[in-house]
Amino acid sequence: MGRVVVLLFLFPIIVPLFVSQLSAESISYEVAFRVTEVALRGGPCSGSGLFGCNIHVGDDFIGRFDINSSLLQQNGDNLPGDISNFFLRINGVGEPGVTWDQTHPLPASDFLGFRGPLVPGGLIVLDAPSPGFNVHGGQITGLQGGVFGHVDSPWNDFLNTTFSASDDGQNNVRGSMVIAQAVPEPSTILLVSTGFALIALLLHRRS
Repeated sequence: MGRVVVLLFLFPIIVPLFVSQLSAESISYEVAFRVTEVALRGGPCSGSGLFGCNIHVGDDFIGRFDINSSLLQQNGDNLPGDISNFFLRINGVGEPGVTWDQTHPLPASDFLGFRGPLVPGGLIVLDAPSPGFNVHGGQITGLQGGVFGHVDSPWNDFLNTTFSASDDGQNNVRGSMVIAQAVPEPSTILLVSTGFALIALLLHRRS
């Protein structure tokens, strides 16, 4: 009887965890931006809305975002998709730089919106729901469109596997992009399964 009571108590707690995990379709990606060209315009290069004066060829900046896994079931270039938690900071060492943070948009960061397609393969427009995704073989292979701030600046344009970014002082940074799935966190299913195993062990010891 005691076992039944324990299981009945745990059932409404554990089952929703399984359901939420199975219905969770968010996949995290990281984007490595490597600088191959820096063009400072001779004006201010450090301060609000500016990348900073200490950016050099070879610098790496890591961006991240989450997408709905249904996007990976498609195949093609410049596809719209559900995106969340986009984050990228380009900054010189010891300088605030420019931050596009979808979770904390203007005025908390320099993020105002995305440039991307409204339909698969469509024209790149401002205030799109996402940048364009190039998807092949179940993976994101490149990005199109970009991200922008107030009055379009500062912006970062995505050109498949390269990028071109400009700050409020028209200082320009260009380079390559490498896109890869982020290392996943331990899944809820694994954690819950471990919980079931512990419960089974406890019940076995009490029998």
